[in-house]
Amino acid sequence: MRIAAVFAHPADMATEAGGTLALHAQQGDEVYVIILTHGGRLHPNIYIEEGRKSAAERDDSIAKADREKVLAVKYRELEASAKILGITKVVCLGADDTMSTVDNVLIDQTANHLSNWRPELLVTHHPGYASGVGSDHCLAGQISMAASFRISKQFANLDGKEPCFIRQTYFIGNGISSRSSIDPGGGAFNDLYIDITPVVAKKIHAMDCFVSQGYNGDYARKCVSGHNGHWGSLAGVTFAEPFIRNNAETHQRLPLSDLNKKRDEVSMHRGYSQNANVWGIPQE
Repeated sequence: MRIAAVFAHPADMATEAGGTLALHAQQGDEVYVIILTHGGRLHPNIYIEEGRKSAAERDDSIAKADREKVLAVKYRELEASAKILGITKVVCLGADDTMSTVDNVLIDQTANHLSNWRPELLVTHHPGYASGVGSDHCLAGQISMAASFRISKQFANLDGKEPCFIRQTYFIGNGISSRSSIDPGGGAFNDLYIDITPVVAKKIHAMDCFVSQGYNGDYARKCVSGHNGHWGSLAGVTFAEPFIRNNAETHQRLPLSDLNKKRDEVSMHRGYSQNANVWGIPQE
């Protein structure tokens, strides 16, 4: 399959769906990623923390790094992270990460990449839930959906391109805290979990790449243990990533996943408690 993922910021690739993308890449699927913003303003930890040091202790090459250097570091981190996850191609559109409205230029650029790649599946942020209206994440979801609609209406006589139909869109469900279909927070609920336990080390190492924003080391391990461990406990596995399907799916028979075939309610708690010590995964 060909899978495209659109994220607001560079690190979102690893934190939001890194395990799922790594699984698909590992089985031979083509995985393409679009990052909308440069991410330079997002958690600029090393620069601020260095600037707080005394003049004698401070490294001004870090504390006073200019825009060019800050973005160069971020892009190197993104490329290193993508390599670990097995991403086929990653592009960063470089918009400023203070965007507060849907940008037609970003829709055009996103649509152009999607039209060239012709993915069957799309992964992106929810366009109106979990991060708040006007947030970079929600805007990224809106831009992705607008681009997806745009390429479905391509007409060779007008555009020189055949239409491209994305068969399913999966919204990242990290902001939803329940697997219940009754959610008081606005109606969205996670209806799909991906077991990322086999590739959890890849996800952590991908997060380790984002040193400039302090996502490496203990934070990566706590994030995976707390967030993905929580979703895993709901899904009956050790670590999981949650998603919300955009379209209801049609099957020829009632579907039953391999994991649910093997589910044992009596001993399920033992399964999701195995191999949970992510602090044992060394930094590379």
